[in-house]
Amino acid sequence: MTFQYTASVTGTYLIDMSASFYGTVLYVRAGGCAGAELACDSNGGNYVSESRVTVALTEGQSIVIVADGLSGSRGAFHLAVDLLPPCPDTDLGSALPLSISGTTAGAVDGLRSNLCGFGRGPERTFQYTAPVTGNYIIDTYGSSYDTTLYVYDGACAGTELACNNDARGVDAQVTVPLTTGQSIAIVVDSSWNGASGPFNLNIRLGPDCPETDLGSTAPVSVSGTTVGGPNALDERCYNSDIGYPPNEGAPERTFRFTAPVSGQYLIDTAGSYTVLYVRDGSCGGPTLACSTGQIVIDLVAGQSIVVVVDAPDAYPIDFNLHITPPAICPDTDLGTTLPVASSDSLSGAGNGAGASCGGSFQPERTFTYTAPVAGTYVIDTFGSVVNTVLSIRDGSCSGSELACSQYALGTGQSEVQLDLAAGQSIVIAVDGNYADAFNLNINLAPSCPETDLGSALPMSISGTVFGAADATSGSCGGTSAPERTYLYTAPVAGTYLIDTYGSSFSPVLYVRDASCAGGELGCNAAYYSASPSEVLVTLDAGQPIVIVVDSNAWSGGQFNLNISLAPTCPESDLGNSGRAAASGATGRGLNAMSGSCGGTYAPERSFIYTAPVADTYVIDTMGSEFAPVVYVRDAACDGAEIACDSSGLGMLVPLAAGQSVVIVVDGQYSSGDFVLHVTGRSSAVTHTWVGGDQAAPSDWGTADNWDPNGVPALADSAVIPAAVANQPQLNATAGISDLTVEAGATLDTQWSSLVALGNVDASGAVVGYGGVRMIGSNATVRGTVWYLTIDGIATAVGPLPASQSIQINGNLIVNGQQVTTQYLSTGGQTGALTMQNPADAVSVTVSAYFSGTNTTGLLTNGVLSVGGSFTSGNPLSFVASGNHRVVFNGASTQYVYFSYPVSSHFQDIELANSSGAINLNTQAVANGMLRVAGSIPQTLAGSPYYWRPFDVGGVDVDGAGLVVDHLQLRIYLGQIVAFDNVKFQNYPSNATPLVVSHPGAASPFTINNLAFLTPTSASYLSVTDTAPADGNVLTLNLVCSQPLDGSARTSTSGGAVVHWLPCAPATAAPTVTPIPSDTATATPTMPPADVIPTPTATAGLTPSATELESPTATPTPTVTPTPSATPTP
Repeated sequence: MTFQYTASVTGTYLIDMSASFYGTVLYVRAGGCAGAELACDSNGGNYVSESRVTVALTEGQSIVIVADGLSGSRGAFHLAVDLLPPCPDTDLGSALPLSISGTTAGAVDGLRSNLCGFGRGPERTFQYTAPVTGNYIIDTYGSSYDTTLYVYDGACAGTELACNNDARGVDAQVTVPLTTGQSIAIVVDSSWNGASGPFNLNIRLGPDCPETDLGSTAPVSVSGTTVGGPNALDERCYNSDIGYPPNEGAPERTFRFTAPVSGQYLIDTAGSYTVLYVRDGSCGGPTLACSTGQIVIDLVAGQSIVVVVDAPDAYPIDFNLHITPPAICPDTDLGTTLPVASSDSLSGAGNGAGASCGGSFQPERTFTYTAPVAGTYVIDTFGSVVNTVLSIRDGSCSGSELACSQYALGTGQSEVQLDLAAGQSIVIAVDGNYADAFNLNINLAPSCPETDLGSALPMSISGTVFGAADATSGSCGGTSAPERTYLYTAPVAGTYLIDTYGSSFSPVLYVRDASCAGGELGCNAAYYSASPSEVLVTLDAGQPIVIVVDSNAWSGGQFNLNISLAPTCPESDLGNSGRAAASGATGRGLNAMSGSCGGTYAPERSFIYTAPVADTYVIDTMGSEFAPVVYVRDAACDGAEIACDSSGLGMLVPLAAGQSVVIVVDGQYSSGDFVLHVTGRSSAVTHTWVGGDQAAPSDWGTADNWDPNGVPALADSAVIPAAVANQPQLNATAGISDLTVEAGATLDTQWSSLVALGNVDASGAVVGYGGVRMIGSNATVRGTVWYLTIDGIATAVGPLPASQSIQINGNLIVNGQQVTTQYLSTGGQTGALTMQNPADAVSVTVSAYFSGTNTTGLLTNGVLSVGGSFTSGNPLSFVASGNHRVVFNGASTQYVYFSYPVSSHFQDIELANSSGAINLNTQAVANGMLRVAGSIPQTLAGSPYYWRPFDVGGVDVDGAGLVVDHLQLRIYLGQIVAFDNVKFQNYPSNATPLVVSHPGAASPFTINNLAFLTPTSASYLSVTDTAPADGNVLTLNLVCSQPLDGSARTSTSGGAVVHWLPCAPATAAPTVTPIPSDTATATPTMPPADVIPTPTATAGLTPSATELESPTATPTPTVTPTPSATPTP
């Protein structure tokens, strides 16, 4: 749009244009539309800033102002013209120092810095003239709001010399070099938020550079702060983590230092986040080094440097500066002693040249050592407090580097191995990450094998690879890592199991025949820390072998070496009783088998069991310390697999009378102690809780607390009577078939889970956070269970009145019962809630989350009441139909989220929130009715960030009414029972908030008190008769709407008719519109979201309020000129 403006007085004018949700362009032309362009600006699509220009005009001069959109954007805007005051408006003279106070409140927003800040707020301007030459520090310390400070040379139109925002908190500070008599314009502006308020302005002369002379003593440490320092220097330093930190807006501190001796100096601000740089000779000298915290620099004796401690951004910092002199090298002569076990500390040590693998910026100790004999030497720092870097140089501190180590074997210590000649001298440097104690060990590498274990059987020893030599490796690993070697002689012929069970890391284990150079008989490397390496070898009596326990480059430490005869498979016979049990540990077993559900990477134990009778047998490992993998093979260890379970919940295995099976207890990636139960269903026992054991009167796992004596197994049932004084508690995971907690009784699961294979009757209560996990496929449930998990199929046969959480991984059939819980969720491959009975009533007070299986046909009846959030996370995870209804009845804002809003949807939805809105964070669909009734108004809100639709099959909205906030409501093919007292608000300015599609009816639909509270350039409502040929015209009578007549903003198609009717007289009876008989029984079916038509918004700028009432009115933007302007469209 174009506007003509004539200047009433001579001066500089500010013209700005602001808009929401689109980019703007503002330009000014002299005289007329074809005149020369005087100025142009665009906000570049940045909605938080405006397009603005300044132009100098003489009295009577006319210009044309063009308000345009960026890249075709369009919308509402605000145009303002202001006469700027003189700049600078106050002369401060030449006083030094100077402090004044003022306020930007009521000032004009006319200037912007090109160097920093946004400056979106009013500013004050000041002229200042330097009385002497020097660095001037100007700040706003003590101001009451977030200021931006910038300085122009001479006047406001001069070159911008400096700018700062937030030098200390919200205060600003700049440093500018000025000569005697030089004038500057100082601007106190706002930061990005456009605030204004009282401010302080302070001007002082900065200090000399450098400020402090540290002399020539080293080491030296000094603490300080950059607060109040000058901002006269800057430097950019590369750092691989943060790139080049800018420090142009930050104050700094400067120090002179003179090197007392020649050498390598360490300069650091350890513990402070700084930009640190060194200049030669003076503050203006060349930069010798720059870093973000530490510098190593070579200096000659008497050389003076300036050390600058700066900040990486505009915020001032506190810092500690350290200068460490060159190290004396070597510190200590270790002589020719062998072995060496030395302890020392890096405290007070100097810093040398560092090493190829690290340590350049840290202190070190250096040692001379002379090899007494020729051989392979192992030098390490294991046992040190500090993380070390170990470097070896030939002959002297300046000799060539022979070896370097850091983080050996995954530790913070170091180890090197090198060959030395007799009499050869080396320099050992131990570097550290800080100044603390370290160990230095020197040993001659041992011969191979190191140790003779003899012929004991079985045998277990312990050792460590720390400090060992690296002389060999196996086919499966051990390269470039130290190892220990052992000679062992087989006492008898047989198959031997050699393993490292109980080690602190995963060793590489290999066996060689007869000697260290013999052929490899076996090699194994377990790459899981809890899994031992193991080798099976068949040996003759008297046969010698060399066993090597090796490490790898990333781990090492303590190990166990175990030698035994390998067990046979199966190892144990469980017999043929209807109830059998065994316990043991898998850790020392073989890793020779695995099941279809796991067991590849862990050792196992095997048992043979013979079924006494034809029955279904429950096999479980309840009470084990880890999660075993259990599999069953027919007849023998290599027989066909019958069943496999890795859940730890047990399995049902049908067996014939006399059938033998091998049961294998294995692990996934772990091993440990286990308990194995085998129970025939016909041998199951019902145990009644009696309590009273003196040692543990409430422990579920104590046999004496049950009658008959014994802890129930997964196949057994348990009864908890109320009359027993000591009610049971779980201290570990347990299993049960049927559970009965009688009225008045309590079972406390504490933090352990009770697995139920059968029915659960909690007429009393099951409390505790472990809860009950139902795994049966045909179970029933009733009563109070705080935490209930359903992995199988459970049917409610009574109320579930007070659950805290119900997790459904299988299926919960409500079966006409009342279910109340704080949290309800479905998940897994089969998780579903089944509501098919009209009496089904499920109440979720906090969160309902559906992410399980396809629920088509499962949610057909009953009422799901939700008092908190509702989420459907998977396709088809909530497919309601029939007469199913969801009622939102919370007491605060409730959030609804559909990840897949087409395949998952509501049927009927009722809004009954007592306080707050129902917020649809995504598109949503209700194939049935949207119902609102009662005396409390309801709010249905969309996401504040996205404009989305809510599709409903029909509406029955009455009572106190409904507010639809930033949401498009689309009514399709359903019933319109009532739609009264509905307000639409906060929709986009080019959107249509209400869409109605209907086949029409014999009588009109009357809608009372429909309000559209936000102007739109599209339509208030779009109405379509979807069956124009049936003779029933879709007619809507809108009575007493807001606006009273919105016909100009009404879109119709298919012959639909909309009447905007006046309000009825106060004495008139309310209109009652019957449900048309031809639509009352319609079963709505929602079309897919991608085929639902959306009305096209009318192009153009957002109209004014006048235009909404009168379609012929010309849109006129608000123009606020100072002085007056005459806009001409």
